[in-house]
Amino acid sequence: MLEDGFNEINFDLSTQLAVNDVSYHGQSLSSSASGAYLLTIPLPTALAAGTIDSLTITYAGAPPSTGFGSFIQGDHGGVPVLWTLSEPYGAQDWWPCKNGLEDKIDSVDIIITTPADYRAASNGLLVAESTNGSDKVFHWKHRYPIAPYLVAIAVTNFSVYTNNVPLSNGTDMPMLNYVFPKT
Repeated sequence: MLEDGFNEINFDLSTQLAVNDVSYHGQSLSSSASGAYLLTIPLPTALAAGTIDSLTITYAGAPPSTGFGSFIQGDHGGVPVLWTLSEPYGAQDWWPCKNGLEDKIDSVDIIITTPADYRAASNGLLVAESTNGSDKVFHWKHRYPIAPYLVAIAVTNFSVYTNNVPLSNGTDMPMLNYVFPKT
């Protein structure tokens, strides 16, 4: 750590997940994992404290399930279901984050690819849903400060419907509902 900035960034991420690429301004960066949950990424140049920036971490693997079941694969009525419950420290089991309760991220994009028979729910606003071969891709955007343990996903054969909630200013806010289908 430099006195007025930093030249590396550390994330919490289970070493059971393999980091395939770290990209910063279109440039691939190296990374290293140590301990059970430390991912270290050296930056090409030092950043001043308070700088707003971003990088992309591409990773894969089967997350462990710790705590209250941070990453669960099960079924409902014989249909597969996958969901997360990261409270209080399980977020690092399935995504790279700063897993302290005192730190919030200002925004997150969550992109989930799943077989076409299923739907993926997450935080924020569903901004895109597309088909890629026999898969569906869901892109969720959340643009408010959020603690890492509150970021969540759920995937199954949800029934989906929308309710419009009237606001005090006279506009309607669409409320998207993902529910287990009746069996």
